[in-house]
Amino acid sequence: MFHVRVHGRGSDEVAGTARLLSSAALIGGRAARVVTGSASGAGPVHTAIAAAHCVIDGRQSGAPDLMADVDGLIVQDPAVLRQADVFDGIRPETYVLVNSAHGFGDLGLSKRLAGQCRDRLMILPVTGLKVVQQDGCLLSAMMVGGFAALCGIVDLPAVVAAIQGSSTRPVAGGACAAASAAHDFVLAEREGLVAV
Repeated sequence: MFHVRVHGRGSDEVAGTARLLSSAALIGGRAARVVTGSASGAGPVHTAIAAAHCVIDGRQSGAPDLMADVDGLIVQDPAVLRQADVFDGIRPETYVLVNSAHGFGDLGLSKRLAGQCRDRLMILPVTGLKVVQQDGCLLSAMMVGGFAALCGIVDLPAVVAAIQGSSTRPVAGGACAAASAAHDFVLAEREGLVAV
């Protein structure tokens, strides 16, 4: 079983990312399903901090232990990093992808992530990738495209096929390009880590 948890603001957005990852896994011939998590911290000014889970190659019956160790963590909104529970359940070998324009040190995470495998930690600066439109659909596409490059649990053609199967043509074209841009960015960053 490969358990991925997605954190962000707003349950629709994180569920969309988990669904896209699940669809890509299914297209790639793997069993997958989405389990929506809980939202917390909602108030009159802030939207809720939400979590969704994608379980790949897991049993299709019964609910997974959502508090168990996770194999992958996707953080779509860096503002949720201040929540203590975002990193609950990560292990040294957990893949961590964070959407941010800042590095882990700038985000104050150096000490928290000190024991992690460095080649499994990645910052994806979504707003810096020059994608024309920034909406929930493109954010999900970029996070899943980047995650595919980071851990290889799904590949880019499966992500593109999942986008094309779930979106109208104009939206799908932009989302596929966004996923590809994120995938290429993460691949280049990983190659840079290997070269060091």
